[in-house]
Amino acid sequence: MEEKKNTVKLSYVAAPRIFPELGFFSSWEEWLEHTEKELVSQGYVRYKQNLKREDFAYWKSFSEDGKKIYQVGLLFYDFRKYQKDMPERIGVQFECLLMDVEGRIDLSVSKDISLKQFEAISRTYYEAMVKYCN
Repeated sequence: MEEKKNTVKLSYVAAPRIFPELGFFSSWEEWLEHTEKELVSQGYVRYKQNLKREDFAYWKSFSEDGKKIYQVGLLFYDFRKYQKDMPERIGVQFECLLMDVEGRIDLSVSKDISLKQFEAISRTYYEAMVKYCN
């Protein structure tokens, strides 16, 4: 007689890997809760805005010699509200805005990378662009 094994099949949401060290999550609510907690712990502040039609965003300023030089933002798009028309998901777009330069100069990245990677990209972007902006 064949013995049946009780197994549990786990499913995970295909969430953006902003903080890969946090692991995998079984729901969007769980992912969002952990992601927001980690953003706040790293000095990011939540804003309800509409820069690029996002649902909400987190921003952090970076300074040099006491002067703000650029900001890093994460724009969150909660597509769960359109669940009837598309698969359930939350998208994130990274932003870097240079400060104290003539005009508006920013970098937008929609790619599944970590926040640590984007912060490094932002620093490199600032260092490259500041030479041409003042």
